[in-house]
Amino acid sequence: MQHPEATILWLRDSGGLFPHARFSGDTDMTTAGWGSFSSTNRREIVLAALTPVEWNSEERGLSAALNRISVALGRDDLRAIRIARVEPGASAAGLSFQQFRKSYRPPTVLYTSLDSNREAELDSEQSLEEFVMNGGVVTNADA
Repeated sequence: MQHPEATILWLRDSGGLFPHARFSGDTDMTTAGWGSFSSTNRREIVLAALTPVEWNSEERGLSAALNRISVALGRDDLRAIRIARVEPGASAAGLSFQQFRKSYRPPTVLYTSLDSNREAELDSEQSLEEFVMNGGVVTNADA
């Protein structure tokens, strides 16, 4: 099974940079049921289709998918990266449109880090093709 389109997000925490894949598509249905797992010691992401039970079990399901994929690949270095929280952007309350445009700051998305005890923020983005051309590895772990 071919995975949906993805963009590599380079996330930064106090330990440095690491990659994570963000899926994209014309509709939610094209990205539903897919998971991305990041390696703690390589420039690698593992893309996997979740089983229906995993997909419908929310957080427990993602953990179960991570466990299943790790066992299947014989790995212990994979982590599921999640959105930790979103800091609101600039408020438009009481501002003219011109003032708002000058002060606009989009919301900041913070992610879990590789050790899950810290937060990571977006450093940069690149296409999946650029990631591979620059030495990154993409493993498609279809089960």
